[in-house]
Amino acid sequence: MEPMRQEADQTYVRHNTLNATAPMTWAVDDVLSFHVTYEAAASALIEMGMNNDHGALSGLSDNDHPLYLRLNDRVYYVLDATWTKADYPDLKGVFVRLVGAGGGGGGAVTTGGSTVAVGGGGGGGGYSEEFIAAADLGTTEAVVAGTGGAGGDGATGTVGETSSFGSHLSATGGSGGTASAAAAPLGTACGGGNGGDGSGGDLNLAGGEGLTGYTFITNRIHAGMGGSSMYAGNNGRGIAGGDHVGEPGDPGGGGGAGAGAVTNNAATIAGGVGGDGLVIVEVIY
Repeated sequence: MEPMRQEADQTYVRHNTLNATAPMTWAVDDVLSFHVTYEAAASALIEMGMNNDHGALSGLSDNDHPLYLRLNDRVYYVLDATWTKADYPDLKGVFVRLVGAGGGGGGAVTTGGSTVAVGGGGGGGGYSEEFIAAADLGTTEAVVAGTGGAGGDGATGTVGETSSFGSHLSATGGSGGTASAAAAPLGTACGGGNGGDGSGGDLNLAGGEGLTGYTFITNRIHAGMGGSSMYAGNNGRGIAGGDHVGEPGDPGGGGGAGAGAVTNNAATIAGGVGGDGLVIVEVIY
């Protein structure tokens, strides 16, 4: 595995093994393990096939035969960067996967002696994937990995930012969870944010909605969990109990959880921040 490269405003990791980790707080194997495992197995099968001359069987040269299209570089972008075509001579194309950032969780307002408040979970980021042939790629392509939405401080959470690869494909971030007004304990509900949407790709999927927050009695509330994404499950768990700040969403576009406040809470409480988006570029030769 190459060491992490950090250049000005861009940070990313290249690797071809199952043991790689990305910079900062990202744990790539934890977040992306099922994709990495599948792709590594597929790559191994392709490499095995390259030991045999199958091209003549179909009238194609070895370089033209689909068996010889092999994944040789995978780059995980967690910050904005520029992808440069000249860095990959003789590439056949790239397979891009990306997910928008999660929305922030809804916050909790101040409460009185007989009221409580709760926030809904932020929505998960949308997802898009596409194979782009070399001829359709620009000399450079802007890579944008969206930042997670801020949790609302006694208010609705912020929408997560969009992730994109040039003008080819993109995925919007999840919406923020809402915040309830201070209300009587029994039966108050506060909705979660909608999931983001993918667009422009061969496959486009919506992120999961943030879950609704509920109140039950004066000292028992349940804030909404953050919505899921392609790379993050329902996370930023909604805590049941007393006053609490919303938990953050997982990296890979998970929505942040809502906050909660029981009776006699004198200050607003913030929901959890949404998980940042992610762009994966796989170079195929």
